[in-house]
Amino acid sequence: MALSDALINLGNQAKELEDSAAGARQENEARLRARTEELRTSIAEAKSNLDTKVDERSAEISNRWKQMQTSVADGFESLRDQAEARRADRAVARAERTAENAEFDAEAAVTFAVYALQEAEYYVLAAAVARADAAAAAQDR
Repeated sequence: MALSDALINLGNQAKELEDSAAGARQENEARLRARTEELRTSIAEAKSNLDTKVDERSAEISNRWKQMQTSVADGFESLRDQAEARRADRAVARAERTAENAEFDAEAAVTFAVYALQEAEYYVLAAAVARADAAAAAQDR
C-alpha cells in the first residue's frame, strides 16, 4: 500500500471518527453498536493483514539467511578445494624433482662406470704390455 493510499485511508478513518462522534449525539444505541462491530472487524482485518506481512517478511529473511549460510559454506568449500589442489600440485612437482635428481644420479653413475671400465681396460692392457716386456726382457737375458 502506497503512502498516499495510507494517508487517504487515515483521512477517511478520521472523517468516519468525526461522523461517528457527531452521530453519537444524534443516533440511537443500535447504530453505535453496529459501528463498534464494524470497527472491530476492520481492526481484526488490519491485524490479520499485518500478521500476514510479518510472516511473509519473516520467511523472506529466513530464506536470505539460508542463502547466505549456503554461500559462505560454498566459499569455504571452494577455498578448501583450492588448497587441496595446490597441495597436490606441490606433491607432483616434488615427485618430478625427485625423478629428475634420480635420473641425474643414474647418468652420473653410468658415466662413472664407463670411466671405471675404461680405466680397468687401460690397466689390463698396461699389465699385458708389462708382462710382454718382462717376458721379452727375460728371453734377452
